[in-house]
Amino acid sequence: MSPLTDQVLFHEFPANRWALLQGDNGGYQLVSTRGYPSCDNVPERLSLEVEGPLFIRQYIALAQNPRLNSLNLRYAALVDGEKEASPFPLSSQLTSLILPAFKASQMPDIPSLSELEFLSVDLKRWTDKEQENFFRQIDILALRISRFASSALNSMHPSTRLKSLSLVNSNATDCELFKILLGLSSLEQLELQECPKIAFQKPDKAPLTLLPRLAKLSFRFQPDLTYEAAKTVVQIAPNLTEMDLSCFDSISPDAVLHLQSLPLTKIRFFNCTSIPRKFYESIAKITSLERFVVRSHLVLDRFDLSPLQQLPRLERASFKVETESDLYKIAACATLRILLLETGNIDLSRGLIQIFPFLIRLEFLDLSYFPLTSKAYGQIPNSVARNLKNIKVLVLSAGHISDPDFAVTQQNFAALAQAMPEKSSLRFIFPFPFGQEEKLRTSLPASQAKHRNVTILFWRETSRARKLEEQWFI
Repeated sequence: MSPLTDQVLFHEFPANRWALLQGDNGGYQLVSTRGYPSCDNVPERLSLEVEGPLFIRQYIALAQNPRLNSLNLRYAALVDGEKEASPFPLSSQLTSLILPAFKASQMPDIPSLSELEFLSVDLKRWTDKEQENFFRQIDILALRISRFASSALNSMHPSTRLKSLSLVNSNATDCELFKILLGLSSLEQLELQECPKIAFQKPDKAPLTLLPRLAKLSFRFQPDLTYEAAKTVVQIAPNLTEMDLSCFDSISPDAVLHLQSLPLTKIRFFNCTSIPRKFYESIAKITSLERFVVRSHLVLDRFDLSPLQQLPRLERASFKVETESDLYKIAACATLRILLLETGNIDLSRGLIQIFPFLIRLEFLDLSYFPLTSKAYGQIPNSVARNLKNIKVLVLSAGHISDPDFAVTQQNFAALAQAMPEKSSLRFIFPFPFGQEEKLRTSLPASQAKHRNVTILFWRETSRARKLEEQWFI
């Protein structure tokens, strides 16, 4: 069976880059996705992510592999007509399992999976009674449940084992949420996503819930972040160190300010429509912050970034900049090591080159959301060689193939590869169809970069690996 011609049914899982191919004869073969040829040695711990159609016979052959420890079927579609296996068998060695909207009759016997630590399940096709039974039986370290009946949530029994809980796409209310939180005193992570009836405000008659171990709280696709919600967070999670806030319509000016009493080291804002005018002034009062991210927000007012210079521990950050003045204020943050800069269609190339001498401490710099002129690409190699002595990873956009004024040339690419320090990584993001990528690949003899241990990677803008890297560094 040739892996070059067979259909790839099981795509690479980021952990260890293996894929499972199915041949015409129904057999399977593990191959390395790092570029073939095939690999016959099955790794001791196998993690697989499945996308697209998955026939039941394929699923059974895969899921019973004794070396399988992580299986992600979230984007898989089981097919075979109306034929069903009841229930589907699974390897007893599984530690992580992500399932699509199976029927309850198709579900494996979860309690029998003694090694299982993480379960993600969509309960859309379950009856209320089946969901209630599920919540009564489940006892696991990390649980993510989607599209469940809010009434079934009341069946969840108290657990000292559950460390992480994610509630997704539900009409559960604040009353139902705080009722179950009373029994989850060991909870360390809580995520609420697309739960429109949860404002995270403790009902007046509800007893005070204290989650002393809660370290990370994520709100995604909630309507607003109010002062009352921030007050509740401070009351129930006094030791909170991380917050993720995504897709809010509005954020109360007082809400962010109230969070300063928490020992927060990491706070991230994604795709928030409206941000308070004095947002950065409030953030600067959270002096324990080490990581701070603001991505893709709608700029309604001009912001002054200079208060961020008051954060004594800030090491990792992502900002949207609008002027050259913004760039200088960011460069004045003396503790930054990891930085992602984002801007609109404004050409700030000149200002960027001018602040390079102030970025000598940086280890990671992502400019792939920062449009650069061809002239700037020509200046970057010298700036990198002179100033970025500690840089380990530099991420750039390859520009737009239709606009030569905003595209990297083969000469600039080769010069930049030579300017990078030893044992560093240079990464280009391609927002357009392949073509120029191959030109850049061939413009630099492999030996030139290889002898200096410079890794050069080319990624598509939609690459899952690219998104994972953002999470890792930011």
